[in-house]
Amino acid sequence: MIETAALTTLVFLGIGFALSAVLVFLRASSLNRAYSEAARRLGFEARTSLVSFPSIAVRAHGFEGSVSGRFAGTYGAGATRLSAKPESASPLFMHVTGRTAVGTIKGLILPGRIATRDAQFDSAYQVRGSDEEACLSLLDADARAAVADLGLSFQAGVRVSVCPGHITVETPALLDSAEEIETFAGKALSIASRLASGLANLGGIAFAPSGNEGPPEAPRCQVCGGEVAGEAVECRKCRTPVHGECWDFAGGCPAFGCGSRKRAKRAG
Repeated sequence: MIETAALTTLVFLGIGFALSAVLVFLRASSLNRAYSEAARRLGFEARTSLVSFPSIAVRAHGFEGSVSGRFAGTYGAGATRLSAKPESASPLFMHVTGRTAVGTIKGLILPGRIATRDAQFDSAYQVRGSDEEACLSLLDADARAAVADLGLSFQAGVRVSVCPGHITVETPALLDSAEEIETFAGKALSIASRLASGLANLGGIAFAPSGNEGPPEAPRCQVCGGEVAGEAVECRKCRTPVHGECWDFAGGCPAFGCGSRKRAKRAG
């Protein structure tokens, strides 16, 4: 009797695993088709996979990057994100977060809050950055209009971040239709293009000097721009130091091109 019960249990477990594998395969196939169709409509190339999220390799004036989904995003339940690497380097940190998502971000360390003096935009979005003058220059009327346009299409929330060497545009939804992916990618590309152009024009703005005297500065978090000192974490893959709260906020390593979700406690 015991052997029969054990065998029956193993059979049911096997059936369960098989059904799960089939569902995963069907889900992956559906996403691959959606991303491939969206890429075709946009004139870009899709990268498909049965074991990870498909993506669309994008390129525009001033940057290159990719559009893909992720299960662990800023909002916890997954997201669709454009990650871009601008051609122009800048020490600027800027984060624009839709107020619908602000309440879900707990304990996050961000630079100072900035008012754009656009009452309608400021009522819908929270802007924080490391340099007010540079952020206001970057987030001009056209850039604000592009962010608001994306927010109207995906009302669950929008987040835009500018870090050294990295621009991200994200909405808290795992988009799975070609139409939604195409809409998001097109509008996110518009935002990233304006920000990349703005970064290229920031050469005339003087950022606060870090100074060369005294002991070496602590490394800077690539999410919030603050010093990474004391208790923090680092990416197991590329060893990028990050605040623990910022790692949770980004959903993984914020270093461009890394993508790791494994972290370790940072020594020192």
